[in-house]
Amino acid sequence: MVLLALSGCEQKSVPAAEPTPKPSASAAAYTDSPRPAVGATETEISGKIVEKLAHPSYSYLLLDTGKEKVWAAVPSTQADVGKEVTVERAMLMQGYRSASLKRDFDKVYFGTIKGEASPTPPAKPANPHAAGAGAAAPDAPKIDLSKLKVAKADGPNGKTVADVITNADKLVGKPASVRGVVVKSNSGILGKTWLHLRDGSGKAEDQSNDLTTTLPMDQKAAVGDTVVVHGKVLTNQDVGAGYHYKVLLQGDRLEKAAK
Repeated sequence: MVLLALSGCEQKSVPAAEPTPKPSASAAAYTDSPRPAVGATETEISGKIVEKLAHPSYSYLLLDTGKEKVWAAVPSTQADVGKEVTVERAMLMQGYRSASLKRDFDKVYFGTIKGEASPTPPAKPANPHAAGAGAAAPDAPKIDLSKLKVAKADGPNGKTVADVITNADKLVGKPASVRGVVVKSNSGILGKTWLHLRDGSGKAEDQSNDLTTTLPMDQKAAVGDTVVVHGKVLTNQDVGAGYHYKVLLQGDRLEKAAK
């Protein structure tokens, strides 16, 4: 969770966008989880935007490279139809379904527009790709983080935010349940929901007070919700498109919790 700026210039005349190819017959079998192509590596794609689809956190751009038309997904951009852009650090995802757009893509490249200023992604700064994760919605409730104090989740796997972050090397690959208040929330990034949790533990100085978590797309929570995320601890996760997390809680289940 990293946008970069446009390259190229505006064309004097904007050609009409050609019809977008229909999804393949296998589209119905696609899942919400993107699948990197075998041996996929980061690349750059340059072309003119001939179609743009809006998403709260991402912009889906159909680029005419001069040889073919390909879809690219980048953090929300003002670049519009007719612009020439370069998408860098692009990672190919095949058989990708955007649940929020209710659309299937045979292939789509996730990356960032070269030269654009970086916003906070979903999790890192954040997820997702990040992630890092984005900013809270304008109407999101304000949270007094100075007085935040949330009890640790019940059970043997219950951990505080600080527990997970400061002991990540010992907990990597192990189950953990973390109760916290959602301070950032993004959905539909790389086929996942991205949340930032805080519970009053940890310190801002060493970034041990804010935990990034991912969840399946059908698991959602709003800023201000108190939740418990159940999952496993991962470290040094590079999810592509410039998103890297030293510690990540890969959640498989979320439950709303009493404050």
